Amino acid sequence: MILPNTFIARVFNIEDDEDIQISTSRGGNIQIGRRQSFKTKIRVQTPPIHYSRVGEHRAFLKQVGKNTPFPVSPPLLGQAIGSVDTLLQVKTAASAGAKVIELKGGLPNVSNYIMPDDMLNFASHSKAYWTGINQTGNITDPFDTNESGDITIRLSDPLLKPVAVDETVDFISPTITVIRTSNVGYNADINDSRYIIISFEAIEYI
Repeated sequence: MILPNTFIARVFNIEDDEDIQISTSRGGNIQIGRRQSFKTKIRVQTPPIHYSRVGEHRAFLKQVGKNTPFPVSPPLLGQAIGSVDTLLQVKTAASAGAKVIELKGGLPNVSNYIMPDDMLNFASHSKAYWTGINQTGNITDPFDTNESGDITIRLSDPLLKPVAVDETVDFISPTITVIRTSNVGYNADINDSRYIIISFEAIEYI
């Protein structure tokens, strides 16, 4: 790829549309399906990019087109609210549909180690997940580690597929894998026309 593996965003608007998802057929063709309670409609806008580098961004977006998924690093959403500062691992395997996940590898006896609405990635999943909605639809309490550094979290959305013991869980630099659904806009920064802001609509690739 011409750009780094992750496309950096400055503005990242997620619409909480409760019945849209992306899936793939066995032949690899992208198909739109429907599933409830996934935040999937996304508008991505980059930081101002110097005109001398716009060509490589344009080439990257042309290369991936509207059929190839690629990761986007969201601002703020990708920064943990809690104090977690290392990659964690799955402690106990969990099946598809599970929301309560046991993790290990954290610092022992830390309150608020993971907070509600922290974003995370499982190594084997393309979907991004968030913590913090309980069975009644309310925000949960913060998640604390025990004396062994283990922690039990609740996801807002159920797992789409299983997670295995020792699978890496990333709260530090999570990304959302997207497929572009619109043409790409290139607009000069109002403060300095030498810099260009790139924007496009996308949908989460699951």
